[in-house]
Amino acid sequence: MGARRPGGRLVRELARNPLHRALRCGKLTVAALEATLRAYQQSASLTDEIPTLRAFTRPLGDIEEVGRQLVPALQAALGAGYRLSLEDSTCQVGSGALPTEEIPTKVIAVERDGMGADRIAARFRAARPPIIGRVHDGRFLLDLRTIFEPAGAVPAWDAAD
Repeated sequence: MGARRPGGRLVRELARNPLHRALRCGKLTVAALEATLRAYQQSASLTDEIPTLRAFTRPLGDIEEVGRQLVPALQAALGAGYRLSLEDSTCQVGSGALPTEEIPTKVIAVERDGMGADRIAARFRAARPPIIGRVHDGRFLLDLRTIFEPAGAVPAWDAAD
């Protein structure tokens, strides 16, 4: 039996802990990690292959251009009575362990007299396709950082809506 490595005792204790089995990586996790590391090693353009990285590294000018295209189309879909504005904002990166990191983004604020932000949000969620925004300071906001094609963010509603 050769010399023991530093920390070996801790590794053995962890391996004996009942949580070890529940928390260890399974085959699918290892396969996903392998594919991700291979992409990092072999890719000519990671931002084209990893959607999250594409969203995080997207230039603010590109985001603003999508907003400028989307505002008139969204106004036409919503109809009279709605006020839309393209504004500077920030969005949170991550969740759970690191929800406080923020990066700049652009949002479209959607408002209507007599209709609260929660009701506007519900209307957008009921659209085809469902559109998810956020309510902040009493206003419904569409964050444009992850909208790459303006047409995909124009809702359609049933005639009864």
